[in-house]
Amino acid sequence: MISVNAFSQDSNQEAAIGFAKKARECFDKRDYEQALKAALDGDRILQSMSQPNTSLRAMSQYFIAEIYLKKGNPEDAETYARGSLKTLEALPEKHPAIFIRALKFLAQSLRVQGKHAEVIELATNIASLPSEPLAEFSLESVSIFLEAAESAVALNDFPLAIRFTRRSIEVGTNALDSSRESPEIKQQRREILLSDKLRLGTLHFNSQNYDSALKIFAEVVTDSSEAGADDVKAAAEVWLGSAQVGTGNLQAGVTTLTSVLKRINEQPLKTLAVVHLAIAYEKDGKAEQARKAWTELLQSAIRAGNFDRAVDSLNQYASTLLSMGSVVEAKDCLEYALAALKTWPDQFHEARFYLTTSLATTYTRFGDGKKAGEALARAWDLLPHAFKQQSLVESNVAIAGLCSIEGQICSLNLQWAKQLEFAQKRYVVVSQFASANAGAMAGSLIDLGRAYCDNGEFGKALAQLIIAKSEIQNSNR
Repeated sequence: MISVNAFSQDSNQEAAIGFAKKARECFDKRDYEQALKAALDGDRILQSMSQPNTSLRAMSQYFIAEIYLKKGNPEDAETYARGSLKTLEALPEKHPAIFIRALKFLAQSLRVQGKHAEVIELATNIASLPSEPLAEFSLESVSIFLEAAESAVALNDFPLAIRFTRRSIEVGTNALDSSRESPEIKQQRREILLSDKLRLGTLHFNSQNYDSALKIFAEVVTDSSEAGADDVKAAAEVWLGSAQVGTGNLQAGVTTLTSVLKRINEQPLKTLAVVHLAIAYEKDGKAEQARKAWTELLQSAIRAGNFDRAVDSLNQYASTLLSMGSVVEAKDCLEYALAALKTWPDQFHEARFYLTTSLATTYTRFGDGKKAGEALARAWDLLPHAFKQQSLVESNVAIAGLCSIEGQICSLNLQWAKQLEFAQKRYVVVSQFASANAGAMAGSLIDLGRAYCDNGEFGKALAQLIIAKSEIQNSNR
């Protein structure tokens, strides 16, 4: 005789599955709010069952983690991904597919929170497994390795990022070789693999290992051409031309970049191509052609309605050049972009402001206090025009940034008292307008601690740095 309890169990499980199906439908429509509501309703039913289907519960938990990631809530995503793994630990049988997917969402949630050491530890454990089982779940394994590579880059450990990317390529290659999937799925796998190889080349490039990067980019151009992956090929050609410039083969770089610029529309790629085209012209003594290349890029971006994206990608790449130690190249690209903006003297004040502050920071890296001060003075002049339509908070956050650069310039000029004055101003502004931003608070406290130290007030310096450490720890929780 079947008990009433058994019927209740079956009924509850069917209801939970119904909620899961509804959640998936909403998720596929990008209605993440309704997807989360349905998924949580289903998960509560599974949790309340006297004899729950624990593998179904583990799947429910990692799906909720995925939804939270889409909603921009990595903290709750981490909680549910860990919950899924804990649920699996209690099972006598193994569920490798559920396990690896939960790990994937855990890695993503950790990286977004800046918990890079934990991501690297997780991926290192996965990387130690044999290639065959990893190839069976290649999409999830590759995702984990690429999250770890991103975390390694965030920690400025390019050799480690390269190792994780190579492991990702190895797993992807094994999966493609053993795949019995349809030609369409195999083509998708080929394009993913080509993108991973392109990423490997960029890591070598950003490590300034241009010869290795050049070889990888050339292979990706050839392979993507054979695979009919036109977007990957265009990106590889941009990087190939950039690497040719990096190795000193200026004419080849100019030829490659000029050719590919006619065929690409993606703004960050166009900006990257023009940055290195301008660098090539500058190194070849053709400053006027460098300025012309920048002006044409900005004109094209304005026509396409992509001006903001062009400036954002330029600023990001200038920061990348600075992190690589390519200070001269960063300075050149910012100077040329600002020179090109003179074509529109009464427009784009906000873009001009951010480029000018980036240039002032770049001059401080040279130790050129005079030019840094001149650039910063222009930034102060631009501030009222740039933030005319912005909120009081946004304007004051920008002022705090300028105070930080003022402090750096005072330090270069050995003006310790003025350095402390600007550090205190920055701290007051950040405390009033951005106190909830742990990173901003920590940065202002570090500036203040450094200024106290330079003024010989070591006790106060230590106190600020201790508070800064606490802010950094809070931001990583």
